[in-house]
Amino acid sequence: MSVNCIPTSSRTGAPRRAFVWGALGVLGFSVTLPATRLAVSALDPTLVGLGRALVAAGVAAVALWATRQPVPARHHWPRLAVTALG
Repeated sequence: MSVNCIPTSSRTGAPRRAFVWGALGVLGFSVTLPATRLAVSALDPTLVGLGRALVAAGVAAVALWATRQPVPARHHWPRLAVTALG
């Protein structure tokens, strides 16, 4: 059984908003690649990788907070954990 978390009244703009958020994510990630290459020449690659992950997590947390997204239901946590490990 599929559970849809988007209320019926707000579904009309949902695909467009999803596309915009996805495009912003791809754009943001693509901009970090040249910066990462420069940073690795002067810093430890592990430090750079962890720094990128922490910055991305911070941006995601702010986006989730700003858009007032609900905390995922407990039954979604195992799949989220598997995704996070990837």
